[in-house]
Amino acid sequence: MTTITELQAAEMQCATAENMGMSISVSDDVPEDQRESAEAEKAVAFADLDEYLVAFVPGEKCPRCDSNFADLGSFFWGIANGEGFCSQCRYPVRVCHKTKKGWTFERILAYHPSVLCTPESENNEAEER
Repeated sequence: MTTITELQAAEMQCATAENMGMSISVSDDVPEDQRESAEAEKAVAFADLDEYLVAFVPGEKCPRCDSNFADLGSFFWGIANGEGFCSQCRYPVRVCHKTKKGWTFERILAYHPSVLCTPESENNEAEER
């Protein structure tokens, strides 16, 4: 199985709103005289979302074992609110998200390897190889 250290060395792509297929739209109900400020707020929201998503990898599959998080039973809740792990390899994921500006959403996202600490046991295994 791939180690966290090996995943960190792979220089994986970070998630963005675009590569995650996320969108924010301005409602047609917004009056014309307020549309410009609504579009500006949308741009701020996208920047906030992209800043937040840099801690995750794009896609709906586990970066370690390739399990599809859309499959029933592929994810288990952890003890921390909104956090969990892949049911196959225990790779850490987050489901409940809140950005700095207060935007919230729910989606299973695996953490980017660059934000993970390398477990001591993994360091020892790597030294023994």
